Amino acid sequence: PPVPPKKRARSPMKKMFGENGWLGQSPNEKPEPKFQTKKLFAQSNQNLYSRKKTTMIGKIKNKLEEIAEKADLSPIFKSDYEKYSKLAMLSISLPPPEQARIYMEVELMLVHTANNFLMGQFSQGRIDVDSIKKTVDSWKSKGRPLVIEFMYDQATQRELVIANQNNFRFHGPTAGSEVRIRSMLYNWKQVASLLSIRTFCSADTLITKLLFDTEQVLELLGAAEPLMLRLQQIRATANQNIRSARQNKEV
Repeated sequence: PPVPPKKRARSPMKKMFGENGWLGQSPNEKPEPKFQTKKLFAQSNQNLYSRKKTTMIGKIKNKLEEIAEKADLSPIFKSDYEKYSKLAMLSISLPPPEQARIYMEVELMLVHTANNFLMGQFSQGRIDVDSIKKTVDSWKSKGRPLVIEFMYDQATQRELVIANQNNFRFHGPTAGSEVRIRSMLYNWKQVASLLSIRTFCSADTLITKLLFDTEQVLELLGAAEPLMLRLQQIRATANQNIRSARQNKEV
């Protein structure tokens, strides 16, 4: 019978490559020392960087805490309790009924004078018609009742004055100074804000400032002389009552 051919020996190249080859690596084999060294070196560098980063963050945190502690002890950053304590120490000499009378007369003076001023400027053609239309539409959109002439609240009257202040002719010694006019209009805003929320327990300093600012605004808007005299009487009476109340407390 014919002799079968001998099987060809495997190529030595297959023994060199593969999992069990000379140049291969078995899954169960451990990595060579040089690769372990590189890996350990990388891990140590990473740990060192993490420690440095943590230390730096800790230093920054400690520094911020020190600044916060100093800020708490600084007189500039006082607690709300201390602020309210100082406000509570302000003198309140005028009783609620008297404060109510002052608020009522002052607000009526301002609204009446501002209405006369706006009517005078309107008759001279100094008010932009679009600003009037905008004011009327805004007033209606809020569901408020119609008013006669310009008898709006102080805030609305002031907005109408500001919208046309470059065309208006103001009164008093500050009429020629644009800076003074802006200052008076800002004071008017403060007065309107104070009168919009009435607590009837305002401090003496707020009452005196209210009357002072009101006089400046009325003068700017050209208030009538009898009105200015009445305001001076209110100021004199309020100052006298404040002095009397303080003297009674000292006794």
